[in-house]
Amino acid sequence: MKKLNPIHLAIVGHPIKHSLSPLMHSTAAREAGFADDEFSYEKFDVEPQDLATFMRRFRDGPLAGLNVTIPHKMAVMDFLDKIDPTAKTIGAVNTVVKSGDILTGYNTDAYGLIKSVKEIGGIQDLAGKKIFIYGAGGSARAVVSGFIAENVASLTIANRTQNRAVELLSRLAPSAKTIAMGYNDHKTLVESVATADIIVNTTSVGMAGGGDPSGLPPGVEALHEGQTVVDIVYNPLTTAFLATARAKGAGTVDGLWMLIYQGAKAFEIWTGRQFPVMKAREVLLAELGEG
Repeated sequence: MKKLNPIHLAIVGHPIKHSLSPLMHSTAAREAGFADDEFSYEKFDVEPQDLATFMRRFRDGPLAGLNVTIPHKMAVMDFLDKIDPTAKTIGAVNTVVKSGDILTGYNTDAYGLIKSVKEIGGIQDLAGKKIFIYGAGGSARAVVSGFIAENVASLTIANRTQNRAVELLSRLAPSAKTIAMGYNDHKTLVESVATADIIVNTTSVGMAGGGDPSGLPPGVEALHEGQTVVDIVYNPLTTAFLATARAKGAGTVDGLWMLIYQGAKAFEIWTGRQFPVMKAREVLLAELGEG
């Protein structure tokens, strides 16, 4: 078999200890035909004040690409030469490619979310759908951008602080039909959840190790059959939010799918090779104790 050109990659974030990306991409590389000495994927725990130093070393070192995760997705843009239009719109980068002296940033998170909804949620045509999103933080940027690009009918964001939701929508969707609300407007929030076709949680509510792993976002009592409910949290795989949605008859998409599909896009950008989605999920489920 013809040897492939070696490719060395890494993920940078803080904290990074529990990242599943090394396992996911190493699995994909083996399935794609890379030998052990032809592919490597490391992880680097880099605190915010050390990012500039890390990026200088990356530029001059052997790594061909990076995944970028919290808290560096926005800050890393200052150290790149080119930024893909999608990443520029979102205002965050999660994938970097080094080609010669040029560092180019991409964002595959929006792709990962939309691909999950289409392939796993079974909604191939998102045009005309009503979207409801919990949270207006960094993760919501990619989610909002992905849905707006699909020409959805309307998009509502509910956040603890309404002003943050207003700012996000004014930046990413100034001409779309959008609503920003705070959690304190419970009656309107419940009505918005009830009339949405797709509901997405982009907050850390329900995350293992979080302040309230059994917590639920407000308004879940309005979930019902016929809706599709997505949680970007993947540990635990079935959050309290998704369990509640299933109990009410809604379809659900867990956060591991978004992780896998965003990783698939990054892998294809770096290597030009197809990513083994189902094999990656099998391995990651086992790692999470869900196999």
